[in-house]
Formats: sequence, structure tokens, C-alpha cells
Amino acid sequence: MGHRSLHWLVALFVLGFVATACESSASGPPVTLRPDAIVVDVPAFTVPLGESLTCITTGYVTDREYAFGRASAHQAAGGHHITVYYTEHLETSEPHPCTDEEMADWNYVAGSGAEAGTGDDQSPPDGLAFRLPAGVQIVVQAHYNNALGTTYPTDDRLEITTLDPSTLVAFAAQFAMNDGSFDIPPHVGYQRVSDCVVPGDRDVVLLLGHMHEWGSRYRLERLAPDGTVSEVLYDEMWQSVYTSYPPVRRWPI
Repeated sequence: MGHRSLHWLVALFVLGFVATACESSASGPPVTLRPDAIVVDVPAFTVPLGESLTCITTGYVTDREYAFGRASAHQAAGGHHITVYYTEHLETSEPHPCTDEEMADWNYVAGSGAEAGTGDDQSPPDGLAFRLPAGVQIVVQAHYNNALGTTYPTDDRLEITTLDPSTLVAFAAQFAMNDGSFDIPPHVGYQRVSDCVVPGDRDVVLLLGHMHEWGSRYRLERLAPDGTVSEVLYDEMWQSVYTSYPPVRRWPI
């Protein structure tokens, strides 16, 4: 196992890769279990002006291990994404502004950009899935960018497909790199180059980038030990729709 140096241009985020019933084992909104999916109908809350992250604890504590595939979501206007996490510290709360303290022990399960429409499938390839352990509580984060000049209620919903563990080759996990430490000056073009040393080799099956609508180009390169570019992994001229649904690059497992 060695170190692999990556650098990326202009920014922000890379991911590497029963009968129907309502269950409520903890306080909070119920989660609907279907043979092929877990569905979270998020209780309505008011979207504040500007950008916001709202956290919701569901009423479901898993009674067994689940294997997850694709997630799909619906949000009101201005919805950027809904993401699902799990926590081992069972919580009770109404929808509220997220805090770093509460999310410190949350583990990412799945998510979906919700308002932008169709886009590249971000589910793992056949044979791989993400793991949701038994005995943990499902929690949700809803991200909104409200530029409408008024507050309004939500009708958020997230559906995550469940897979048969006997069909899997392995479980996968997400690897994220984030650079949010820069300020873009007004009314000028701006370029940001960041470096990340990956702690050991990784087998990557799915890769995507993330910027918001003012991004113009996203490029991810793998560097050789001497600092020269050995491979271009991702290079996209950015479009506003990519904010929620970026292009995805795939490799076979």
C-alpha cells in the first residue's frame, strides 16, 4: 500500500466510491419498509431564507443489516440534496438546523440531488452495495438554497433501494475530499488547485465531482511521485444542472 497524490482544479468534492409496513422504534417520523426499499417521508418544515441544512431524526432503529443501492429524492423548490446517515447514539428531535456537534458521529449511507431533474446514476455497480448496520437510527439532512425572498414549507421524500446481500461481491464505502477554505473575489475569474495525499491504494468504481452553479471547470488528476500528471481522472466543463447531478465516471469492479 502506498500514497497516491491527487490534485483537483477549482474545487470542492469527490466521492470515490416483507410486506409494506411503517416502523417506529424511536421517537420521530416513521420510516416505511418495502420489500425493495426504505422510504423516508420527512415531516414538513419551513425553509429559511438563504442556504440551510436541516437535520431530522427518524423513528426507525434498524432491526437487521441492510445493503443499499441507489437513492432517489423529491424536494421543494430550492432543494439541493437529501442525504441519509445512521447514528449509534439514538436521538429524539424535531426538524432543526444541523450542528457540527450532532453530526460528528453520523455515518453516511446514501443521498440524492433532488430538484435538478434526471442525471447520471450514482448507484454502485452490480455486485456492490453500501452497508447499513443493525441497531442504528436513521437520520436525515436536507440542504436548501432559498433565493425566493420568502419562507415556505417542504414536502421532502427519500427512497433508498435495498439489495439482497447474497447477490453481492463486497460492500463499498465512500471516500470524500473537500476544499472549502478559499474565498472567490467578486467579478473576476478564479482558479483553485488543491492537493490531497490518499492514505493507501484504493479500488475506485465510481467517481464524481461537485461544485455549485458558478463553477466553470472541474478537473481531477493523479500525480506521479515527481509531481507530474500521470492520469486525468475527471475533467468536466461545468453546467448549473451538475450542482445536483454531476457527470459520473465508472470502472468495472
